[in-house]
Amino acid sequence: MSARSIASARTIGAVVLALACTESRDASNSQTAAASPVVTITSTDYAIEAPDTLSAGFTVFRLLNHGEEPHEANLVRLEGGRTLPEFIKEYGDAVRTVRPRPDWAKRLGGPAAFPHAESNATLYLEPGNYAWVCNVPGPDGVVHVVKHNEARAFVVRERSTDSPQPRAPQPTVSVRLLDYSFRLSAPLTAGKHTVRVENDGIEPHHLLLFKLAPGKTMEDFNAWMQKNMQGEPPATVAGTMSTLSTGADAYTEVDLSAGDYVLVCLVAGRDDVPHVAKGMVQQIRID
Repeated sequence: MSARSIASARTIGAVVLALACTESRDASNSQTAAASPVVTITSTDYAIEAPDTLSAGFTVFRLLNHGEEPHEANLVRLEGGRTLPEFIKEYGDAVRTVRPRPDWAKRLGGPAAFPHAESNATLYLEPGNYAWVCNVPGPDGVVHVVKHNEARAFVVRERSTDSPQPRAPQPTVSVRLLDYSFRLSAPLTAGKHTVRVENDGIEPHHLLLFKLAPGKTMEDFNAWMQKNMQGEPPATVAGTMSTLSTGADAYTEVDLSAGDYVLVCLVAGRDDVPHVAKGMVQQIRID
């Protein structure tokens, strides 16, 4: 597939989750650990509704997309005292001029959903300043956060010492995002899974997991992507995770049935070439 033919396919945006390995996260598995709180995020064309303040620790984020376009709630940590308006300006300038994205904004993943659908992601939050951002491009190729200011700032506070600490998810399989490939810790099987996703690449990456429809092939899938995903889709969405910066990780829960699947990363690098054009697409079989 050429970069030109799949560049417009970035109008989908989305994908996966990961696990925390530090001692502070392991501590949340103590006898006083509790189930992670669930926070609902609602997206429309073009706004994000979510709480302004959250507590530190593991949190499950459930995204409900009530819009007519795909949307995501990509969690971005704003470091060095930077603000959301600064991020929108610098990120917009970077997108328009193919310059490096702000290095003080770390992408931690998050849920992404197609129109009138929902998705989930579990992330570990440190105290600090954050924003929900939608990086999905619209039909004109301009990402929602730049064209429509589709973003929302929020603050993460220290959790009260007398409240139970949310426990870490227990993954059944891990997916490593590399430059430019996927590496699974074990073959995926039919059934419910908690998937840990970690970006071990230099570039930011996300994950889209599609299930091919019966009788459809990778050739059909590639042809659909080349047509800007217009027409009858040869696949359905089985899982997503929005963009992760280097070293970031998160989790997502999926329920898979037997069949043929495709893993894809549509994020564009600093050269503005989508990673799928560099080979970041993989077909797998689930029995």
